[in-house]
Amino acid sequence: MSLLKKFLQQPYSFYFEGKKLWQIIAVIYLMAQFYNSIIQPFDVYHPELKFGAFGTELIHSLIPVIVMLYTALFLKAFPGITDNWTLRKELVLFFVILLQVGLLDFLIRDLIYDNPENWSWHYLQEEVLNTLLGGMLIVTPIISINLNIQLLKNQERAEAITVGKREELKTFDSDVLSIKTPLASECFELDLTRLLFVNAEGNYLNFHLKDEATLLKRMTLNGLEELLSEYPNLLRVHRSYLVNLSMIEKVVGNAQGYKLKLRQSSDTVPVSRSYLEVFDQKMKV
Repeated sequence: MSLLKKFLQQPYSFYFEGKKLWQIIAVIYLMAQFYNSIIQPFDVYHPELKFGAFGTELIHSLIPVIVMLYTALFLKAFPGITDNWTLRKELVLFFVILLQVGLLDFLIRDLIYDNPENWSWHYLQEEVLNTLLGGMLIVTPIISINLNIQLLKNQERAEAITVGKREELKTFDSDVLSIKTPLASECFELDLTRLLFVNAEGNYLNFHLKDEATLLKRMTLNGLEELLSEYPNLLRVHRSYLVNLSMIEKVVGNAQGYKLKLRQSSDTVPVSRSYLEVFDQKMKV
């Protein structure tokens, strides 16, 4: 049981955004069309089809697309949900999507089938179970295969990175930077030579320093990134993380991207998929 739990807790990339979202939607649509037209999960009585076989298959294939689109919009509105995404969360997400698809397939039966028994428990069970079983049988191995592909690829990339002592931090006469925050009373000075990494939590930033010291300040990571743009060793590597490259001790690859182990710290910092190219270029300098 512990092995299964460990397997499900593995980091996994969140794909329900940007270009990847549309690629997934296209694949899901084609798979749904194949499933509905070729496999045909249950017997179809053609005289009861209001839009014919092709029209009915098209409607059933478009429902997953609609569900995935509004699910992606919901997740985009609450980005905190997708932080620290794992294999378990990915599988749960697809289970919820498939459950919604099955329920919608049932709710639209009166629109596409001329059948007095449309609103029966039999058809509710048929639509939901067929969608869940068929969908999970297809989705689960695909996710598992992609997990292993991404894991191997990122492990190879991580092993190719040589972590050395970088001396690029001193760009200005002083490495003590005055940081202005929205609240004048919380303005402070930051010693960049002691900075390990910064992580965002809502409207606050946690500054993690050497010797386990931390500072909590009310400001955005975008604002801090702009202030530190002229310091080449300070790089944003995740939606919620900025790291001091000179403090990296080891780079470890996983299915989501990288995990950075830092000197003088027990914490690890994630490098998300969208920041991998920039990180690789910086580390090769």
